[in-house]
Amino acid sequence: MANNSKLFIPKELHAGFQVRSDTYSGKLAYVIYKDGKGKLRKEKSWRGWCKFPGDKDSTRVRVLDGEGNPVQDERGYDKWEWEEKILGEDHAPLVLDNEPMTGFVLNKEVGGVKGSWSSWNTRVEKCRVYDPRGFEFEISIPNLLFILTECNSMKGKGLEGEFVYSWSGPELVLLPVGSQNYKESMGYTEVQNKKVSLRDLVVNHVYSDKKHDHQFVYLGRLPIIKRKREWHAHYRVVVLEHTFARIDKKGFDEESVRFIGNPSSLAEDKGEVDNDLLVKIMEVYAKTDHGSKVVELEIGDVLPRRDSNYKYGGSGRSYYDIDFGVTKLGDKLMIVGLDTDKNYGHGISSCEGSISLSNGSTKITKSDPLLSNRDTEIFRLNIVLESGKKIPLAGTYDSSREYDKKQKIC
Repeated sequence: MANNSKLFIPKELHAGFQVRSDTYSGKLAYVIYKDGKGKLRKEKSWRGWCKFPGDKDSTRVRVLDGEGNPVQDERGYDKWEWEEKILGEDHAPLVLDNEPMTGFVLNKEVGGVKGSWSSWNTRVEKCRVYDPRGFEFEISIPNLLFILTECNSMKGKGLEGEFVYSWSGPELVLLPVGSQNYKESMGYTEVQNKKVSLRDLVVNHVYSDKKHDHQFVYLGRLPIIKRKREWHAHYRVVVLEHTFARIDKKGFDEESVRFIGNPSSLAEDKGEVDNDLLVKIMEVYAKTDHGSKVVELEIGDVLPRRDSNYKYGGSGRSYYDIDFGVTKLGDKLMIVGLDTDKNYGHGISSCEGSISLSNGSTKITKSDPLLSNRDTEIFRLNIVLESGKKIPLAGTYDSSREYDKKQKIC
């Protein structure tokens, strides 16, 4: 919490209530907000939690005698009973401006102790805060500790200074206006509704993203090696695309630079890139696979065929480590789809097609099943770059994306 400078500070708040006898005002609030697109966030859970005018509410109250004194049972304890009433307009939700204001007061600790013997049935520990507009709400303990490091809490007077409501994802955060987090979060909030379209891009300009994590330098339309997946095939293509150099916000580091196409979170144009930085970026680009042209496709090593774990119902089951390869039939090359199932693999799952090298791109075209010969040799297919580097064209699709992590190009 103390280092969170990415808090969203909305302009409009919506506060709904429940009747709570353990609050100073009798009302506990669930506060949500309207985002920049005019949508109420967490509206469904908010409506399910809040009580509205006309709803019935049961409150536990002490039993009093004719003189207004508590009635006690035979053990000497106060008697209690449930009182049902219809809520009036004083429990209608409030629409509030989220402007800096004073008068917040710390009230009490609520919730269970996380990690205690009974923690299976306890909720996360919170602190209740009184809002001078007549209700209480809850904040997290880390939020409370952050507030106490930024300002004083005076007995009988409450918290010193101005505060606003903010959000870290789904969590409400009461934010001191005098903190550095507030200043940085105002900048973060400002860019959330901004957007840079493709037609607005200017070559060699720097762009910020909405998450404030990186800077993006637009380099124009350059070759980018991308991965695609069709059916079970996972392969690479080289395309001309709007290309950006993604740089860490803290500064240029050759090891951390990534070249990507069309980031979706661009927020604003920061102006032309420094010429020395641009030279460094292009030097890094020239060293990557992106910066080297595809010159040919090469037939590589024979792919090993592995026996599957299937033990019943016949023999001949096998699998491969990648999705597809090529085989030689006379003077003709054919693509064959390969089964990668370790337990029930059928070896060649069979697809015929062609591979073309056009404008630096590789493309797969599939047609009807053709091959099923167990003795057929299957070869790996490689992309050969101008730099001399060879990149396997296909790979095994993995839902955990481990393949993508291991085969990162730049």
